[in-house]
Amino acid sequence: MRLASCGFSAIELVMVISIISLLAAIATPAVLHAAGVARLSGAADVLLRVHREARLLAMTRQPVLGKTYGMAIVAPPGDEAYVVVLLGTTATDILMADDDGDGQPDTGAAARPLLRIPLPRSVEMLVAQGFAGTAVPFTGTLVWFYDWRTGVPLASAAATNPVSIGTRGHPTARATQTWTSAFGTNDLLALARPVVPPSPVCSELAVVARGTASPRIRVAIYDPGLGWRSEPEVP
Repeated sequence: MRLASCGFSAIELVMVISIISLLAAIATPAVLHAAGVARLSGAADVLLRVHREARLLAMTRQPVLGKTYGMAIVAPPGDEAYVVVLLGTTATDILMADDDGDGQPDTGAAARPLLRIPLPRSVEMLVAQGFAGTAVPFTGTLVWFYDWRTGVPLASAAATNPVSIGTRGHPTARATQTWTSAFGTNDLLALARPVVPPSPVCSELAVVARGTASPRIRVAIYDPGLGWRSEPEVP
């Protein structure tokens, strides 16, 4: 008695391999895109993590004479970019950890930054300055500080004017609000809500794959009128 064959024929095997190859070709771009977006999201999360830490320090720590807490994005040409917490008024005032437990930031060769996180080499920053500025790849140092107690971001020279990091700002003044005092009709207070110009530091901040412009994840640190955005936006 002859047994029936249980194997695949050559034609059946070629068809199965062809179907698997076709499905892999269809799925690969979607998988690569998702992996790329995940890397961008991770880099954006690094920015927001350091932002939250620096802002929290400014809001909760005792003030230091002539200094305030801030953060810097450092992207040296051809080298690894990183994000770091600052304490001072310039990009070189890196806040050091207190490893020896004396209540003061460490100094000397053994001192290490309190929070310094590298960015993946596969991603880069796109930044634009000005309301009509075009976002371009960023190299150098982007720095801003936070107001003591309020946490409002300040210009890079630690000035009193708040700035909007990664937002467009308000190019025109908004409605004037007026109040009449209950103690007399002559006590009239008029407050014109001021113009909030595009940030002098960075009016657009986005994370993209190196050498491309899309996909991108926009990061809004502070948007006047909308408050703090805790998550990046994926357009």
